[in-house]
Amino acid sequence: MSEKINAILMLEALGRPPEHIKQALADLIAKLGSEKDVRVIRSDVAEPKMLEGEKDLFTTFAEVEVETRLNQLMLIIFGYMPSHIDIITPENLRIDNTDLNPFCESCPSKNLFVFHILNIVQICLLKLFSFLFWLRREHGDRK
Repeated sequence: MSEKINAILMLEALGRPPEHIKQALADLIAKLGSEKDVRVIRSDVAEPKMLEGEKDLFTTFAEVEVETRLNQLMLIIFGYMPSHIDIITPENLRIDNTDLNPFCESCPSKNLFVFHILNIVQICLLKLFSFLFWLRREHGDRK
């Protein structure tokens, strides 16, 4: 089993109302801490700020320090998609195939899931465009 890694992750959220996105990040951090072999050392969620040029859209971020192992860190990166990652310790990593195998095994299933979602979106868009073309043909251009 690999050595422990301390890393700082930046997680971001965008939405409304501001209380909701702050709570969503807090819930995400709690979920992260409940993952196997993950210990949240500290977390700091910034106060939401209004997005520039928007009237009612807010953004915030959280800085989360975790202690975990390399294979779990790789799964966290893929599953939680942090916007930034700093590995604090150790300075040098030795990677064994046993560290990479869980990550490599999970990649195809996650990619397949994304592929299925994209297919569903594509089908919905095709149906929407078909309906819009039918609507235009039946009712013409009304302005």
